[in-house]
Amino acid sequence: WLAENDSLSPAAAHNNLGVVLEAMDSLQEAEAQYRLAVELEPNYADAWFNLGNLARKQGKRKEALEYYLRARELEGVTADVEEARAALLMELGKPQEAFKAYSNVLAVDSTAGGALIGAGDALWQQGKKIKARKYYRRYLECFGTQEAPAYLLERISRNRTSSGKN
Repeated sequence: WLAENDSLSPAAAHNNLGVVLEAMDSLQEAEAQYRLAVELEPNYADAWFNLGNLARKQGKRKEALEYYLRARELEGVTADVEEARAALLMELGKPQEAFKAYSNVLAVDSTAGGALIGAGDALWQQGKKIKARKYYRRYLECFGTQEAPAYLLERISRNRTSSGKN
């Protein structure tokens, strides 16, 4: 029944079932479906990406990074994979690498809100507060203040004389 629709490959059916199981918080079952998808179709980038998201959710950060890199290797630079990879790199305390990944997202979509905030945060963690504020301002230009995290507004409004490195 998983692949009754001729346009859906067995690997895609298992991947989709994994997504449903993950949404139901059946993480082990979801992982089994994602693994079956990549076993059936080793070059199936979406399943590798989903394995990365699941591993990250389970706190398996290094494993998640490997899965994201595999998805990227297969599919090239995509906004979804790069943004997930960048957020994970921030969690791993690698803001320079994260900034590069967020920049990749912005090269694909210059108004990606999460990437604008993430790039600013990565620069902020590196002490490059003036540059960080530029990304925060771009975010505000695109989305306004209602959607902005409180810390972002606070960082923008701080006195520029205490801004640190540029």
